[in-house]
Amino acid sequence: MSAPRTRRSLLAALALVAAAGSLAACAGGGGGGGEPRLTVYVSAPAGAGWQERGEALVRGARAALDAAGERAAGIEVRLRVLRAPGRGAGLDPVAVADNARRASEDSTAVAYVGELEPVASETSRAITTEAKLLQISPPRTRAALEGLRGAPGERRVEARFGFAAVRAALEAIERADDPLDREAVTRAYRPLSG
Repeated sequence: MSAPRTRRSLLAALALVAAAGSLAACAGGGGGGGEPRLTVYVSAPAGAGWQERGEALVRGARAALDAAGERAAGIEVRLRVLRAPGRGAGLDPVAVADNARRASEDSTAVAYVGELEPVASETSRAITTEAKLLQISPPRTRAALEGLRGAPGERRVEARFGFAAVRAALEAIERADDPLDREAVTRAYRPLSG
């Protein structure tokens, strides 16, 4: 093969690689020109004494998203679960802060569900509030928590909260003037009720 022919073949191959890379970037999801996508984060407790509660929270959250067909306002909505290890009677504050920070830094995030423990909620709320990200935490009283409607047949209050919280986030997306704007979603949110 001659040098000019080899050079042309190499340039053609490089052009194909560059074109393929551009197509892959456009098909990626977030901002490449494809269909918009929103994310609801759930910070679920994990570890000894917390595992069942965290699993129930996630189960309820997934049930609400499934019931909505994983869409709100015609936009795909996905659920992203982050874990916060339990430490005795509470949750690890470093993990809680890290979860809130990760959600806040995601440009597709419109809501953050958590924490099941009030002190941990104060930690994450400081971060999500600064990022103007809607945070939905459980009602402060057991009676209010037990009064939430959840997925049919679900007995655990954590699952009922997960279901009600994600349903409320999806409803806020539907009501928002601009469902792709987290501040608009936050303004459209209506607090949980039974």
